[in-house]
Amino acid sequence: MNLAIRLYADVWADSLPVLPDPNPYPNGVGAYYKQLVKGYVGLSGPASPNEKPEFVDGHAGFTRIYWDGVAGSEPRNYEPPAGYEYNWDGE
Repeated sequence: MNLAIRLYADVWADSLPVLPDPNPYPNGVGAYYKQLVKGYVGLSGPASPNEKPEFVDGHAGFTRIYWDGVAGSEPRNYEPPAGYEYNWDGE
């Protein structure tokens, strides 16, 4: 399941799926993800009761978080300068 979600994210510009509203999956986000990504690991057809999704982030890494050094400021309130591997606005 982890590999399938990673492959999905690679295809969709590092984006994870978002549940539709209203949520048609009474079993939650796990059931939704499973249906979206099962083709990435060679599964097809209707869901089986024997399929049990498990979720763990498919990668790990160290991400530097920029802090402007101002006491009381919070990094989530401003974008990091160039050279950082993240941004808060999603672009």
